[in-house]
Amino acid sequence: MIKIGLPNFKIIQKLEEEKIESSLIPTNSQISDRRYYLKNIILGELKKNTKGGFLNWYEENNSKFQDCGDHELIIVNYLLEKDNFILLITTKGLLKNAINQSNITRKAFIAIDATHKIVSCRFRFSTFATCTLNQEIADIAYMVHSSEDTDSYEYGLKELKKFLRENFNFEWDPKVK
Repeated sequence: MIKIGLPNFKIIQKLEEEKIESSLIPTNSQISDRRYYLKNIILGELKKNTKGGFLNWYEENNSKFQDCGDHELIIVNYLLEKDNFILLITTKGLLKNAINQSNITRKAFIAIDATHKIVSCRFRFSTFATCTLNQEIADIAYMVHSSEDTDSYEYGLKELKKFLRENFNFEWDPKVK
């Protein structure tokens, strides 16, 4: 029996210790190829099942905006496509940061920090925040996304702007510093 997670040389060593005929022991590249194949099958099934699972979870757990407290997680919007995934989340309290920043300073600057990655599935984790001229930063939303590109950031900004307009009757017009 081959244990998952062992390095290739340990698998070969284990098979040799079990006195498996040498012609039946796979080479290092054969083991690597098999790992790659199995990983792709597993990830493909996960992706196929995740979309339905996510949508079911979303329908069961998504509260109406009016019923949410200041600290309850809100899904602003999501995008589930064959080659793209975006999940934009926030809370009422975080969204109020965008409104307060604009009302206090009359200018709102946007900061997007995309330095974090969710390593196990290679998703990006970005923070949307407002920023003053004095470098005071207040988070307003978070985005988990599969592609680190302009389209993803534009999607997030447009959805935040639309959400603030629809739920707070607030026209958010941040500037890029």
